[in-house]
Amino acid sequence: MRDSGGYSVDQYGNILNQNFTIGDTISVSYDSTLYFTNYHYFAQPPAVYTTPAGSFNNLKMIANKIEFDSLPYSPFSPLIFNQIEANGVGEIFNEITYTSFIPLKKKYERRLIRYQLL
Repeated sequence: MRDSGGYSVDQYGNILNQNFTIGDTISVSYDSTLYFTNYHYFAQPPAVYTTPAGSFNNLKMIANKIEFDSLPYSPFSPLIFNQIEANGVGEIFNEITYTSFIPLKKKYERRLIRYQLL
């Protein structure tokens, strides 16, 4: 996520370290109600990413991996959320992948269609 100042922020609005390296963990949390662990980390973005709004470089990719510990959600484990942010624009792509759901893998994507910088 980005705030209005262009900084990457976590779900609580805290500004994330802007000097990251690929693989750095942003946060790890455990939900004792639904029994899952959430890993939030920086991943390797593509050099250039193209959406209907155009082609972007100077990218940052943030990944979420959720691992469920028990039924009924464990067939969905792990759940992968990826988002790609372009410098000066914000989020241009995100996807959710249910990697272990039997018998079908499901993937949902959203791509930036248009934007206007003021």
